Order: sequence, then structure tokens, then C-alpha cells
Amino acid sequence: MFICQLAQGSYGEERYSVFVLNRRGLNNFDILLTDGENVEITDEFVILKADQGSEVSGISTTNNNNGPSSSHIIGLWIFSEPPPNSTAETRKINAEVIKECATHAGRSMELARESMAAIQQQQQQAYSSVPMGRQISLKELFGQQRAQDDGFSHNLAGGGSGTEMLPNGEVGGGMAWGHAAPPADQLPTSTAQVMHQPAGNVLTDLFLRAGLVNQS
Repeated sequence: MFICQLAQGSYGEERYSVFVLNRRGLNNFDILLTDGENVEITDEFVILKADQGSEVSGISTTNNNNGPSSSHIIGLWIFSEPPPNSTAETRKINAEVIKECATHAGRSMELARESMAAIQQQQQQAYSSVPMGRQISLKELFGQQRAQDDGFSHNLAGGGSGTEMLPNGEVGGGMAWGHAAPPADQLPTSTAQVMHQPAGNVLTDLFLRAGLVNQS
């Protein structure tokens, strides 16, 4: 005989069973422990009751009227020897373990059902709080996206063009649309001389080179 702890059920409840191997055949006895009230301990037997719909293996599933039985009553006899043998307390110990497992399984099922009922009630309240049949405008549907777009446009407008005026009329920041003139010491000698000449001399030199002005 084995007292087994099974995987949790569909509600997350703890499950236990009693399994007895059949040495004379393939029909092993297997019954679920669902409630402590379904277990009764006597001097000779451990009486188990299987509720309607519970799976019981290894026993007949019909009553005396040849019809399906709504419940099963099973008596387990556990071998034990009188003291001082090592099996003297075997029946008592196994009976108490079966009783405790059945009681724990019943409480676990109750808690799991209460938790599931509370979750379903919260879901129903959430669904009922949503108004039915109310028309929703496009502004409400896309209001969040519109707010994000407005915030983005505001940031662009507030940031400016990124261009500022520097001393001597130079323009700084933003993108450089022109090329900065290199320092005079990095230019050829003739070009540097032209840049440092007065405006009138530069124009005269240009006209002279073009042959438009006669040298005096």
C-alpha cells in the first residue's frame, strides 16, 4: 500500500490518493482522498468513502441493482502484528496519515474554490463597470497619440533653429553653410598681401590685371 501525493489539480488544490498493488492481477486499487469526513478509522479497518464522480480503480463500479453506483464504501485492512513486533503500530500510523492527507486535501480544495470565485467576481465587476453602447469619438480614440504629437511639435518650436549670432557678425550654431577662411599665416604670400591691402588697392590691382586701367 502507498499513500501518494499527486500533482496539483486544475484549481491549484493539493491532491492525495491511496494506491494498493494487486499481487494476483493487474487491477490495482487506487482512490483519491478528497475530504477528512470520508475517512473513518476503526480497530480493524480504515473505511474510505469515494464521492460521486471520484475515480476509483480496482473495484466493481456497479451496485446490487446492476446499475451505476453513486458512491463507494471501501474498507482497508492493514496487516499488523501484536507488540513487541515492528509492525505493531503499522495500522494506526497508516490510518492517521490517510486521515490527515484527506483532511488537508479537503481544505485545499475549499481554499482553491474560494480563490477562484473571488477572481471571477472581480472580473465580472470589471466588465460591469465598462459602459455599454457608448459612442466613442475619434478624438478620444486618438487623443493619446495627438498629445504625444503636440508635445513633439512643441519641443521643436521651443528649441529654435539652433543658430546664434557671434561677435563681428559671424553666425554660429546649427549647420555650417559656408567655409571658414583659414588664418592668414596659412595662406600663400601673395594672397595674404592681397587680403591685407586696403579695399581701393585691391580693386585697382584687379582692374590693372584686366587691362581696364592704364598705369600712371
